[in-house]
Amino acid sequence: MIVQQRIHRWNVRYGARFKTVIVPLHWYTDAAARLGGPPQAIVNSQLQVDQCDFCIAVFANKLGTPTHGEPSGTAYEIQRFLDQGKYVGILRSAREVSTETIDVLQLELLRKYLKEHENNGITFSYRSDADLMTRVDDMLNEVADDRSAQSVEPPSEPVVERTAEDVPPPPARSDTPAEVGVRLDSGTAFQPGTHGPSNGNRRWSLVLHNTGGTDACDVSFTLEPGRPSEAPWTVVSAGQGKPTVARLAPGRKARFQLVPAGDTRLMRCSVHWSDERGRQQRTTELRPA
Repeated sequence: MIVQQRIHRWNVRYGARFKTVIVPLHWYTDAAARLGGPPQAIVNSQLQVDQCDFCIAVFANKLGTPTHGEPSGTAYEIQRFLDQGKYVGILRSAREVSTETIDVLQLELLRKYLKEHENNGITFSYRSDADLMTRVDDMLNEVADDRSAQSVEPPSEPVVERTAEDVPPPPARSDTPAEVGVRLDSGTAFQPGTHGPSNGNRRWSLVLHNTGGTDACDVSFTLEPGRPSEAPWTVVSAGQGKPTVARLAPGRKARFQLVPAGDTRLMRCSVHWSDERGRQQRTTELRPA
Protein backbone atom coordinates (compact mmCIF):
# COMPACT_ATOMS: atom_id res chain seq x y z
CA MET A 1 0.00 0.00 0.00
CA ILE A 2 1.45 3.35 -1.06
CA VAL A 3 0.54 5.16 2.16
CA GLN A 4 2.37 2.59 4.30
CA GLN A 5 5.37 2.66 1.96
CA ARG A 6 5.63 6.45 2.28
CA ILE A 7 5.41 6.21 6.07
CA HIS A 8 8.27 3.70 6.13
CA ARG A 9 10.27 5.98 3.82
CA TRP A 10 9.61 8.96 6.13
CA ASN A 11 10.83 6.97 9.14
CA VAL A 12 14.08 6.08 7.39
CA ARG A 13 14.78 9.59 6.11
CA TYR A 14 13.50 11.80 8.93
CA GLY A 15 12.65 9.67 11.98
CA ALA A 16 16.02 9.99 13.73
CA ARG A 17 16.20 13.74 13.29
CA PHE A 18 12.68 14.24 14.65
CA LYS A 19 13.16 11.50 17.27
CA THR A 20 9.88 10.09 15.99
CA VAL A 21 8.80 6.80 14.45
CA ILE A 22 5.42 6.62 12.73
CA VAL A 23 3.78 3.19 13.00
CA PRO A 24 1.08 2.69 10.32
CA LEU A 25 -2.03 0.77 11.38
CA HIS A 26 -4.72 -0.49 9.01
CA TRP A 27 -7.61 -2.75 9.95
CA TYR A 28 -7.04 -5.07 6.97
CA THR A 29 -3.40 -5.81 7.83
CA ASP A 30 -3.30 -5.30 11.60
CA ALA A 31 -6.63 -6.63 12.94
CA ALA A 32 -7.33 -10.33 13.60
CA ALA A 33 -10.52 -12.28 12.85
CA ARG A 34 -12.75 -12.46 15.94
CA LEU A 35 -16.44 -12.90 16.77
CA GLY A 36 -18.33 -11.66 19.79
CA GLY A 37 -19.06 -8.00 19.18
CA PRO A 38 -19.64 -5.22 16.65
CA PRO A 39 -16.86 -5.26 14.01
CA GLN A 40 -15.97 -1.61 14.56
CA ALA A 41 -15.63 -2.05 18.31
CA ILE A 42 -13.34 -5.06 17.80
CA VAL A 43 -11.14 -3.11 15.38
CA ASN A 44 -10.97 -0.14 17.79
CA SER A 45 -9.92 -2.43 20.62
CA GLN A 46 -7.33 -4.44 18.68
CA LEU A 47 -5.72 -1.40 17.03
CA GLN A 48 -6.06 0.83 20.13
CA VAL A 49 -7.43 3.55 17.91
CA ASP A 50 -7.71 6.12 20.70
CA GLN A 51 -3.94 5.87 21.23
CA CYS A 52 -3.21 6.85 17.61
CA ASP A 53 -1.95 10.36 16.91
CA PHE A 54 -3.44 11.07 13.48
CA CYS A 55 -5.59 9.65 10.70
CA ILE A 56 -5.08 9.50 6.93
CA ALA A 57 -8.27 8.50 5.10
CA VAL A 58 -8.12 7.55 1.40
CA PHE A 59 -11.38 7.25 -0.55
CA ALA A 60 -11.98 5.99 -4.07
CA ASN A 61 -15.63 5.72 -5.18
CA LYS A 62 -17.51 4.42 -2.16
CA LEU A 63 -18.08 5.46 1.43
CA GLY A 64 -18.61 2.09 3.12
CA THR A 65 -21.02 0.38 5.51
CA PRO A 66 -22.89 2.40 8.18
CA THR A 67 -21.81 1.84 11.79
CA HIS A 68 -22.14 3.50 15.22
CA GLY A 69 -24.49 6.16 13.89
CA GLU A 70 -22.04 7.23 11.17
CA PRO A 71 -22.42 6.57 7.40
CA SER A 72 -19.42 4.19 7.40
CA GLY A 73 -16.64 2.77 9.55
CA THR A 74 -14.14 5.18 8.01
CA ALA A 75 -16.45 8.14 8.67
CA TYR A 76 -16.79 6.92 12.26
CA GLU A 77 -13.02 6.81 12.72
CA ILE A 78 -12.61 10.26 11.16
CA GLN A 79 -15.17 11.76 13.53
CA ARG A 80 -13.55 9.97 16.47
CA PHE A 81 -10.21 11.62 15.67
CA LEU A 82 -11.80 15.04 15.08
CA ASP A 83 -13.64 14.84 18.42
CA GLN A 84 -10.28 14.30 20.12
CA GLY A 85 -8.73 17.27 18.31
CA LYS A 86 -6.32 15.08 16.35
CA TYR A 87 -5.00 15.57 12.82
CA VAL A 88 -7.14 14.14 10.02
CA GLY A 89 -6.18 14.21 6.34
CA ILE A 90 -8.62 13.12 3.63
CA LEU A 91 -7.63 12.15 0.08
CA ARG A 92 -9.95 11.25 -2.79
CA SER A 93 -9.01 9.34 -5.91
CA ALA A 94 -9.70 11.22 -9.14
CA ARG A 95 -8.49 8.44 -11.40
CA GLU A 96 -10.58 7.66 -14.45
CA VAL A 97 -12.71 4.57 -13.89
CA SER A 98 -15.41 2.78 -15.86
CA THR A 99 -18.90 3.76 -14.72
CA GLU A 100 -19.87 0.09 -15.05
CA THR A 101 -17.68 -0.77 -12.05
CA ILE A 102 -19.05 1.98 -9.78
CA ASP A 103 -21.78 1.54 -7.20
CA VAL A 104 -23.79 4.70 -7.96
CA LEU A 105 -25.44 4.80 -4.52
CA GLN A 106 -22.09 4.51 -2.75
CA LEU A 107 -20.59 7.17 -5.00
CA GLU A 108 -23.38 9.62 -4.14
CA LEU A 109 -23.02 8.86 -0.44
CA LEU A 110 -19.29 9.59 -0.68
CA ARG A 111 -19.87 12.87 -2.50
CA LYS A 112 -22.43 13.94 0.07
CA TYR A 113 -20.08 13.06 2.92
CA LEU A 114 -17.13 14.97 1.42
CA LYS A 115 -19.34 17.98 0.72
CA GLU A 116 -20.29 18.10 4.39
CA HIS A 117 -16.61 18.53 5.22
CA GLU A 118 -16.01 21.39 2.77
CA ASN A 119 -16.22 24.02 5.51
CA ASN A 120 -14.11 21.97 7.93
CA GLY A 121 -10.86 21.96 5.96
CA ILE A 122 -9.50 20.99 2.56
CA THR A 123 -9.95 17.64 0.83
CA PHE A 124 -7.27 16.87 -1.74
CA SER A 125 -7.51 14.60 -4.75
CA TYR A 126 -4.90 12.55 -6.57
CA ARG A 127 -4.79 11.19 -10.13
CA SER A 128 -1.74 8.89 -10.06
CA ASP A 129 0.51 6.94 -7.70
CA ALA A 130 3.09 9.72 -7.89
CA ASP A 131 0.44 12.30 -6.99
CA LEU A 132 -0.69 10.17 -4.04
CA MET A 133 2.92 9.87 -2.81
CA THR A 134 3.31 13.64 -2.85
CA ARG A 135 0.04 14.18 -0.95
CA VAL A 136 1.00 11.63 1.72
CA ASP A 137 4.46 13.17 2.11
CA ASP A 138 2.87 16.60 2.60
CA MET A 139 0.60 15.27 5.35
CA LEU A 140 3.42 13.47 7.16
CA ASN A 141 5.45 16.68 7.08
CA GLU A 142 2.46 18.60 8.44
CA VAL A 143 2.02 16.13 11.31
CA ALA A 144 5.74 16.29 12.14
CA ASP A 145 5.54 20.08 12.10
CA ASP A 146 2.56 20.07 14.47
CA ARG A 147 4.37 17.81 16.94
CA SER A 148 7.57 19.86 16.91
CA ALA A 149 5.88 23.28 16.86
CA GLN A 150 6.56 23.89 20.55
CA SER A 151 10.32 23.72 19.90
CA VAL A 152 10.25 25.98 16.85
CA GLU A 153 10.72 29.70 17.24
CA PRO A 154 7.32 31.28 16.53
CA PRO A 155 7.09 33.60 13.53
CA SER A 156 6.54 37.31 13.90
CA GLU A 157 2.99 38.65 14.00
CA PRO A 158 1.48 37.76 10.60
CA VAL A 159 0.22 40.48 8.32
CA VAL A 160 -1.92 38.11 6.28
CA GLU A 161 -3.65 34.81 6.86
CA ARG A 162 -1.15 32.03 6.27
CA THR A 163 0.20 28.78 7.70
CA ALA A 164 3.89 28.00 8.14
CA GLU A 165 5.24 24.50 7.56
CA ASP A 166 8.51 22.72 8.29
CA VAL A 167 10.01 20.62 5.52
CA PRO A 168 11.77 17.73 7.28
CA PRO A 169 14.63 17.75 7.78
CA PRO A 170 15.30 21.50 8.07
CA PRO A 171 18.65 22.18 6.41
CA ALA A 172 21.54 22.96 8.74
CA ARG A 173 22.46 26.62 8.84
CA SER A 174 25.44 27.33 6.67
CA ASP A 175 27.06 30.07 4.67
CA THR A 176 24.67 29.34 1.81
CA PRO A 177 22.61 32.50 1.29
CA ALA A 178 18.84 32.53 1.54
CA GLU A 179 16.94 31.53 -1.59
CA VAL A 180 13.17 31.96 -1.66
CA GLY A 181 11.29 29.93 -4.25
CA VAL A 182 7.60 30.14 -5.08
CA ARG A 183 4.99 27.70 -6.39
CA LEU A 184 1.22 27.34 -6.76
CA ASP A 185 -0.68 24.68 -4.85
CA SER A 186 -4.31 23.68 -5.15
CA GLY A 187 -6.87 21.53 -3.39
CA THR A 188 -10.27 20.33 -4.55
CA ALA A 189 -13.65 20.70 -2.89
CA PHE A 190 -15.72 17.94 -4.49
CA GLN A 191 -19.24 18.70 -5.67
CA PRO A 192 -22.03 16.20 -6.38
CA GLY A 193 -22.20 15.22 -10.04
CA THR A 194 -23.72 12.62 -12.24
CA HIS A 195 -20.91 10.41 -13.50
CA GLY A 196 -17.57 9.65 -11.86
CA PRO A 197 -15.32 11.94 -9.79
CA SER A 198 -15.77 15.68 -10.23
CA ASN A 199 -13.09 18.36 -9.85
CA GLY A 200 -15.52 20.71 -8.10
CA ASN A 201 -14.14 24.06 -6.89
CA ARG A 202 -10.37 24.35 -6.71
CA ARG A 203 -8.81 26.26 -3.84
CA TRP A 204 -5.51 27.88 -4.69
CA SER A 205 -2.62 29.01 -2.54
CA LEU A 206 0.83 30.44 -3.15
CA VAL A 207 3.73 28.84 -1.25
CA LEU A 208 7.04 30.56 -0.47
CA HIS A 209 9.94 28.24 0.44
CA ASN A 210 13.38 29.20 1.74
CA THR A 211 15.72 26.56 0.29
CA GLY A 212 18.87 28.38 1.37
CA GLY A 213 20.95 28.00 4.53
CA THR A 214 20.29 31.36 6.22
CA ASP A 215 17.26 33.44 7.19
CA ALA A 216 15.29 35.37 4.58
CA CYS A 217 13.96 38.54 6.24
CA ASP A 218 11.20 40.97 5.27
CA VAL A 219 9.94 38.60 2.58
CA SER A 220 7.28 40.07 0.30
CA PHE A 221 5.84 39.32 -3.10
CA THR A 222 3.71 40.79 -5.86
CA LEU A 223 1.51 38.99 -8.38
CA GLU A 224 0.96 40.35 -11.87
CA PRO A 225 -0.91 38.87 -14.84
CA GLY A 226 1.33 37.51 -17.55
CA ARG A 227 -0.76 39.22 -20.24
CA PRO A 228 -2.13 42.79 -20.14
CA SER A 229 -5.65 41.60 -20.97
CA GLU A 230 -5.84 39.33 -17.90
CA ALA A 231 -6.68 40.23 -14.31
CA PRO A 232 -4.31 39.53 -11.39
CA TRP A 233 -5.14 37.02 -8.68
CA THR A 234 -5.53 38.46 -5.19
CA VAL A 235 -4.37 37.34 -1.75
CA VAL A 236 -7.00 36.68 0.91
CA SER A 237 -6.87 39.22 3.77
CA ALA A 238 -3.77 40.90 2.44
CA GLY A 239 -4.98 44.17 3.97
CA GLN A 240 -3.22 47.35 2.91
CA GLY A 241 0.09 46.99 1.11
CA LYS A 242 2.06 43.90 0.13
CA PRO A 243 1.72 40.52 1.90
CA THR A 244 4.89 39.95 3.93
CA VAL A 245 6.71 37.47 6.18
CA ALA A 246 9.03 39.00 8.79
CA ARG A 247 11.41 36.03 8.83
CA LEU A 248 11.52 32.81 6.84
CA ALA A 249 14.06 30.42 8.39
CA PRO A 250 15.94 27.81 6.31
CA GLY A 251 13.61 25.01 5.22
CA ARG A 252 10.49 26.93 6.21
CA LYS A 253 7.43 27.67 4.07
CA ALA A 254 4.72 30.31 4.18
CA ARG A 255 1.37 29.72 2.49
CA PHE A 256 -1.04 32.40 1.26
CA GLN A 257 -4.60 31.71 0.11
CA LEU A 258 -5.39 33.11 -3.35
CA VAL A 259 -8.57 34.22 -5.08
CA PRO A 260 -8.44 33.37 -8.83
CA ALA A 261 -9.42 35.92 -11.44
CA GLY A 262 -11.28 34.84 -14.56
CA ASP A 263 -9.38 32.74 -17.07
CA THR A 264 -5.89 33.96 -16.18
CA ARG A 265 -3.43 31.27 -17.24
CA LEU A 266 -0.09 32.98 -16.66
CA MET A 267 1.16 35.08 -13.74
CA ARG A 268 4.49 36.54 -12.75
CA CYS A 269 5.39 36.47 -9.09
CA SER A 270 8.22 38.71 -7.89
CA VAL A 271 9.57 37.71 -4.47
CA HIS A 272 11.74 40.12 -2.47
CA TRP A 273 13.75 39.38 0.67
CA SER A 274 16.75 40.60 2.62
CA ASP A 275 19.81 38.61 3.73
CA GLU A 276 23.50 39.29 4.38
CA ARG A 277 23.88 40.29 0.71
CA GLY A 278 21.23 42.99 0.95
CA ARG A 279 17.87 43.17 -0.80
CA GLN A 280 17.22 40.27 -3.18
CA GLN A 281 14.62 39.60 -5.87
CA ARG A 282 13.45 36.56 -7.81
CA THR A 283 10.74 36.53 -10.50
CA THR A 284 8.96 33.31 -11.42
CA GLU A 285 6.29 32.53 -14.01
CA LEU A 286 3.35 30.61 -12.57
CA ARG A 287 0.89 28.68 -14.72
CA PRO A 288 -2.27 27.34 -13.02
CA ALA A 289 -2.76 23.78 -14.31
